[in-house]
Amino acid sequence: MIIQKSYSKPQTLEHPSIVEKLPDPIVRYDKECRRVYVNEAWLHLNRVQKDDILGKTPIEVSTIISHMAVEYQDKLKGVIASGVPHEWEVSWKDVNDNPIVYSVRALPEWNHNGEIAGVFTTSYDITQQKLAEEEKTNEQMRHFFEKQLVGMAIISPNKQWLKVNEKLRKILGYTFEEFEVVTCLKMTHPEDVALNNELCNQLLNGEIDDYQLDKRFIHKNGSIIFTSTSVSCVRQKDGTIDYLLALIEDITSRVCAEKALQEFNNILEERIELRTLELKKTVAKLDLKILERNVQEEKIAQNEKRLKEAQEIAKVGNWEIDFPGLKLYWSDEVYRIVELNRNEFEPAYDHFLNFTHPEDRAFIDTAYSESLKNKTPYDIVHRLLMSNGKIKYVHQIGQTFYDTKGNILRSVGTIQDITEQKIIEKKIEYMAHHDALTDLPNRLLAKSKIQQRIDEAKQSETKVAVLFIDLDDFKTINDSLGHSIGDAMITLVAKRLQKSLHTNDILSRQGGDEFLLVLSSIQNIEDIVHISENLIQEFKEQFKVKDNYISLSASIGIAVYPDHGSTVESLLQNADTAMYKAKENGKNNYCFYTQQIKHNLIGLFKMQNDLKKAIKNKEFVLHYQPQIDLTKNRISGVEALIRWQHPQLGMIAPMSFISIAESTGLIVEIGTWVLYEACKQAALWHRQGIDVIVAVNISAVQFKRGNLEKIVKDALKVSGLMPKYLELELTESILINDTENILQSVKIIKEMGIKLSIDDFGTGYSSLAYLKRFAVDKLKIDQSFVKDVLKDNEDANIVKTIIQMAKNFNLISIAEGIENQEVLEVIRGYGCNEVQGYHFAKPMKAEIFEDYYMNKFTHFVASNATL
Repeated sequence: MIIQKSYSKPQTLEHPSIVEKLPDPIVRYDKECRRVYVNEAWLHLNRVQKDDILGKTPIEVSTIISHMAVEYQDKLKGVIASGVPHEWEVSWKDVNDNPIVYSVRALPEWNHNGEIAGVFTTSYDITQQKLAEEEKTNEQMRHFFEKQLVGMAIISPNKQWLKVNEKLRKILGYTFEEFEVVTCLKMTHPEDVALNNELCNQLLNGEIDDYQLDKRFIHKNGSIIFTSTSVSCVRQKDGTIDYLLALIEDITSRVCAEKALQEFNNILEERIELRTLELKKTVAKLDLKILERNVQEEKIAQNEKRLKEAQEIAKVGNWEIDFPGLKLYWSDEVYRIVELNRNEFEPAYDHFLNFTHPEDRAFIDTAYSESLKNKTPYDIVHRLLMSNGKIKYVHQIGQTFYDTKGNILRSVGTIQDITEQKIIEKKIEYMAHHDALTDLPNRLLAKSKIQQRIDEAKQSETKVAVLFIDLDDFKTINDSLGHSIGDAMITLVAKRLQKSLHTNDILSRQGGDEFLLVLSSIQNIEDIVHISENLIQEFKEQFKVKDNYISLSASIGIAVYPDHGSTVESLLQNADTAMYKAKENGKNNYCFYTQQIKHNLIGLFKMQNDLKKAIKNKEFVLHYQPQIDLTKNRISGVEALIRWQHPQLGMIAPMSFISIAESTGLIVEIGTWVLYEACKQAALWHRQGIDVIVAVNISAVQFKRGNLEKIVKDALKVSGLMPKYLELELTESILINDTENILQSVKIIKEMGIKLSIDDFGTGYSSLAYLKRFAVDKLKIDQSFVKDVLKDNEDANIVKTIIQMAKNFNLISIAEGIENQEVLEVIRGYGCNEVQGYHFAKPMKAEIFEDYYMNKFTHFVASNATL
């Protein structure tokens, strides 16, 4: 199921100054991919003039991405044709040849007739993120590269050594500096150059994916090194070859052992011929022949000794079966491979099968039988199962010899322990399909497993569920605590998610802070709901990383086969879309993909357009909620709360539009209006004798983009309000992100005489350090803790702790969400300084608050009622 999103019709931006200030490059294109608007950030990045590019397509004018203009324009056309947003990466080199990477997000724009009118793109710089990921991957690969037990090399397409590991340096005897000047071909044995070049050219031309050959190298000292060499291509995204990767195993000992074995067979033939000859000799020559035989046997003994030494080095043993008695002979190395004592065991063919892994016995028996039947050699790899449960991999080569009548004389062969080589091969294959940080299946392996589950579901007529899990606000952890803590958090999250898995479930890390959970053999949706709720519960407990206790939640998007898609890509895309809907619904929850999401997205973009109009049409109003000082029994201040008087939808609460305003950057202009309006109203009240402090919420986006210090100073100057009557409410996340820059802004604001409070204290990444560094005046206890103090001991303890903490730091504590007298008395008993909530008054218009202050509360105090 493909979602088509509806966007506003193309038009000149109603508030270009807002977009112009955004640091991210922004472009709007019409239906023919001609640029109709670009902001200053885009012009600065591309170093072009606006008049040179407006009305032109990416192909028609030169920019920093001219090398991929055709591909870029095709992606824009794809969004226009399908109506589906698309995100991709573009990269280039700056003047110093340094890589630059940007992520481009393209959104279709729709006119009022429901037709696509163009496309809107935003870009943001991900160069540092990419460099960090590349450096981490390179470091892991460097570590893996250097620790290999076989030689490894990275070779350029023109056959130059680019990088070799220590093992290869030792195999060939050259220094690392010598590898830089001596080419791969010059080190190759002259007789192997032609074949090596032929295979290498086939690889470079794309005729084969990889090749393997037994190849000879010339050691620096002139000796010949026999190797088993495997070469494969590593390609860039566009298909061009980046470099060749070679695995080079020194098999000199094995080759020597095989040669020695052949010599051994020749010696055996010589011995047979010698003994036959002895019977034909006359008695007169007996002494002479005996002497000659002794010389021959001495030579045989010497050869056998050399063979034994070679076998021990190469871990190669030889065996022989004599017919028709089926007597089996093993060399010492065979005994070592099967971990038996020669003196305590008499070998037999059936005994060897007993050492063989049960799953491989039929295969070996068949291979040997076929060899006898067809009178051909055999060459197989199989497993051995040791008595202690350990598994070994061995390589067997065997051949049977016959007399002139075709009768079997004997079978001979070799067996080599290749367990270490198999371990290396499996390790390389495992790394290619698993995430290095969590050891979970990566994106590539996950797609393959999802396809398997889909194929199984088709046969069994069951369902497959794909759960896209994204950690909420994870960037805050990386930015504030560092990437090492972030990586540790990812590892802990993976372990906690694995606790919820069933036998056939698949958990994968997609990258960054995204995970994928695949559920198979699903009979009904209730099973998916139950599992999703359990996953959400897994995040209730804080994560401990070193000395940090970190709260974290996740948003889950769910797509079900075949209801929401029949392919892997469609299920992943729809689960991703549903995940973003879960975040829009407040995060820390799950959401199934439905057609309604499409309609909600259309409503979201309409809301964004209406917000732009609301600023221009002055549709916002402020309501004020009283704050009560319990120690002085009086109204000490008010919190200014924004409302949106929508011309069609009526009064809209802030929770329905503030997050949209923050994501679009409109919050800067809205927040400026709130600050000016609140200061103006407070100054008017002071002239009327209403002596209160006005508290205004400040968004994190205002700190980052809004030149807050100047805006605050101008608002005080224009309104005439004294700074001590203004209080700015900040969230904890503002203080722990970009700490040094925020600290400088806060310092300037404090020097003006303005008060600072921490809003919703205890719900974020609480830290005592910033309370002192930022010199805050007040801690505002979140109502989620306050409302349940009568029935939840944990919430009650949290509230008491925050109040005591405030006292220890000489701060004022204020509890919000006081809804009845019973809760008020408990909070008063804890020693809280101030309160606010429906028990006293709901947020109200300015003129209603004036009446409340002058009449109701004055009368309330005069009657000596207890707050």
